[in-house]
This record gives sequence, structure tokens and C-alpha cells, in this order.
Amino acid sequence: MAKFLITGGTGLVGKRLIDKIVANGDEAVYVSRTCKQQKGCFEWNVKAQTMDINAFSGVDYLVHLAGAGIADKRWDAKRKQEIIDSRVNSTKLLIDTIKKNNIELKGAVAASAIGFYGTETTPKVYKEEDGPEKGYLAHVVKLWEEATSKFRELGVATTQLRIGVVLAKEGGALKEMTNPPVLAALGHGKQNIPWVHIDDLCDMILWSLDNKKNTVYNAVGPEYVNNKQFMKTISMFSPKPLMPINAPAFVLKLMLGEMASLVLEGSKISSEKIQKEGFRFSYETAQAALKECLQS
Repeated sequence: MAKFLITGGTGLVGKRLIDKIVANGDEAVYVSRTCKQQKGCFEWNVKAQTMDINAFSGVDYLVHLAGAGIADKRWDAKRKQEIIDSRVNSTKLLIDTIKKNNIELKGAVAASAIGFYGTETTPKVYKEEDGPEKGYLAHVVKLWEEATSKFRELGVATTQLRIGVVLAKEGGALKEMTNPPVLAALGHGKQNIPWVHIDDLCDMILWSLDNKKNTVYNAVGPEYVNNKQFMKTISMFSPKPLMPINAPAFVLKLMLGEMASLVLEGSKISSEKIQKEGFRFSYETAQAALKECLQS
């Protein structure tokens, strides 16, 4: 039986991952700012750079998902720095704790994001060997990956997953897309949505650890779908009407500010690498993923 330590274990992906680990007959523990006597929970404080060392007791694998939500709050200078600090400083705390206590791990997976490739709509299909683009999100992810790459310096085989838009029935981006009384494509509608079903993402994490992959993968589904196509597919499984006109970009920019780029732009991201190395998706099309999320 293997034991996993999860950061971000109370989030959408973390919860599903823990469920899968337990269902497989393994053990999972997680860290949180406040545990309130919850089983398997250990406290840490990223700002104070402290954590309960008992969190690492008997742990074989680390899955580092912690980070402030990119779209949770409007971006101002303070929020932008919080987003960076939550990723870089949480990683520093883990690395310092591992070093100080001579902790040996069999492997690690560190979350990253497709924001590495920027927020523009271009004909380019981005692959893992491409460098970071310009802009705030690309800067965030570059710093994030530089921080988590230091796990490898400790001799820990580490996979960094550049995660796309996670589709799940429990919430997340899909809930925001389907919350309005009507459905509508956004802006010009030609921006790509690099999506991934939450179960495939969790399976990627476990597959990477099982195979001790020391690399970077794009954690996105195989099918390229633009925003207009995506919303049309959602309408197949939703009682809400799909508007014949798109939501104007200027309205979204007024509402969201700079953060509007998250929904108004997007290029194609390739998952060819992880497929060539043996990973198999359960949800190969956006339609299959959306059907599972919206109809079950």
C-alpha cells in the first residue's frame, strides 16, 4: 500500500484525487491551514513557512496542487502577488521541509498550468518543448515551474502537469459557464478551450507517479474545441437556451478587467506527448466529458 501527501487536498481536484487513491486501496493525507481535527489532515502555514512534519510520516509520493485560484478574485497588484506567492512560497516550504528532515520520496507531481503558453488566440499548436509566452499568466507559471523543478534537485522524480480547464460536475469552471440563465459563446468565440475531464487529470497524476516520469506534460484532452463549439456542446446537455449572438468582449472586460483574457483568448494545446508515452484518456472528446459532467 502506497501513501500520498496532497497539497490543495480540499480543492476540486484534490478531493477527487484523494477519493481515487482510497478507492485503489492506498492511503492519502493532506495539508491545510486549519484542520479542525479532520482525519488525515496536517496543518501548514505558507506565510509563516511552517508545517507539521508528521504530514510526511510514511509518505511515498507527493502531489503538490496548492495555489490561490486564478479566477477567484479580480486581479489587482495585491491579488497578482498572492497568486504567485501561494505557488512559489508553498513549494519553498515543501522543499525546505524535505531537505531539513532528509525525507525520501519515490516521486512527485507538481501542478502547473497552460497559462505557460500565454493568453492569445493564434493558429499555433503549443507543445511541451515550446517556451513561455509573454504576459502575466506566463510569468506566473514560469516562476511556478522554476520552483517545483527544484524537487528534482533533491533526487525526486517530478512530473509537472500544465493543466487546462478542468471539467467536473462538482463545480469549477463548468459551473461558472452554466450559471447564467442563458448560454452564450464569449467574444469572437474562436478562442480554443484546452479542457480536461477531472477523472482523466487524476489518472494522469497517478499514472505519472506510477511510471516515475521526470518531465512536463500538457494535461489537456485530445480534442481541440473553440469556445463557440464548446458552448454549443454544453447546450446539448442543458435545458438553458443557447443565444444566437455571442456575449460581447467589451462587457466581459468591464466586468473582469485584465482577467477577461482567461475566457476571451486561448490557443490549441497538444496532449500528444503523454499519449505517445502510454497514457490513455477515458474522455477523448469534449462532448463525452461534458455529457458525463452534465447528465449524471
